[in-house]
Amino acid sequence: MNYRNIVRKRVAFGLAGAAIILRMASDWIFPNGGPLYYQAIQAGLLLLAIILLWQQLETVFLKGGNVKSSVLAGLLAIPFGIIGGLAIAWTRFGGVQWPTLAQAAILIGNNLFFPVVEELEFRGFFLSWMLEKRVSAGYAVWLVAGIHLLAHIHLFLQHNYTMVVVTLLVFVWYGFITVRTRSLWGAVIAHASVNIFGFLPSAGSGTDIMRTNQ
Repeated sequence: MNYRNIVRKRVAFGLAGAAIILRMASDWIFPNGGPLYYQAIQAGLLLLAIILLWQQLETVFLKGGNVKSSVLAGLLAIPFGIIGGLAIAWTRFGGVQWPTLAQAAILIGNNLFFPVVEELEFRGFFLSWMLEKRVSAGYAVWLVAGIHLLAHIHLFLQHNYTMVVVTLLVFVWYGFITVRTRSLWGAVIAHASVNIFGFLPSAGSGTDIMRTNQ
């Protein structure tokens, strides 16, 4: 790798690091994960990082790897999300609370966008950085998942420890999909699927179930 590419890579990871710090802070500062402009800043930093790494996208698992296996693994999240979503709806509201078309459109739009941002931050840049530092894959996956969990402090404040455990295990799953396939796409699909199908059965309740930072 020539000097210019080394500099580009360092700057790219620095920008991604700033995005991760913003994501870590958002749930502590804002009650609902931060306004749109705050999320857009994170996305903008990541976009600049990707542009700088355009010739080295395999570094953050956006190119190469076993994409087919990654996508198939990600699609396994759909039934998991459906079952989890129905369980949440019946546990919290005594039944399914289907959203209106407008609510569904907002939920789906949010959760096609924000999981991409989070997966780039944590399974893309952060996990690949740890692997580059020669941290063992298993340890790196768990550590990244644990740090990502701390960005969801509302689960602890609500004493929702069941969701704390479930969220941690789901993040670990995303990490292992990425490490095993060397592709980020499965984690993105899994994250989006869990959010969309997990939130839809309760999205009509009018509560904070439609948070965008899960």
